[in-house]
Amino acid sequence: MRNDLGEVERIVYIVLSYRNCGVTATAVFVRMQVHLLRLQNQSGSLISENLIWNSTRMCSLRLSWANDELRNRLGSSDRNLDALEPILEFLEEFAAFHKRRLFDDELVWDSTIGWHATCYYIYNCENDNIPSLREKWLDASLYESLGILWDRHLTVEAQRRNITEATLLAHIRDTKQKFLEAERTACTIPEGPDRAGTIGH
Repeated sequence: MRNDLGEVERIVYIVLSYRNCGVTATAVFVRMQVHLLRLQNQSGSLISENLIWNSTRMCSLRLSWANDELRNRLGSSDRNLDALEPILEFLEEFAAFHKRRLFDDELVWDSTIGWHATCYYIYNCENDNIPSLREKWLDASLYESLGILWDRHLTVEAQRRNITEATLLAHIRDTKQKFLEAERTACTIPEGPDRAGTIGH
């Protein structure tokens, strides 16, 4: 407390100090409540997205895509993109939520969908599926949000693992076979009575 104040001034100073502390405490409390509400809303939205991602329809599409990737091909253009398109559309929507900051970085990186989104993007870019779909629809910006998500993921994950982006990319390429096999088993889990099998139809 300042020593150069008179008695009355000292009392006023104390009152204002406590008042400012109260205002600060209130501001901190409100900020915490807003943060908690945002986390709650994001968690609810992510749960809804997960229900769609793990629905019977989406699992069936993922299985079809994985089977198509693993089969013997007649040529480089011998691909069935019918199952892939709805998957990429859903993941593009998820990536757009992140781009608009409806989902925080940490939530996306720690989520199963975020990991799947980056894998689907890079694998289908490198096998020319995404370029083929862009050519089909005459839209070079198709799946743009997924591309942004992939670039961000590559940077963040490489830093987190303390490796180069090139090393991480090589690791992702090396595990493609395991990823495809995992997608093939996505539909083999027995469905309980509460499984959201109709979501996404």
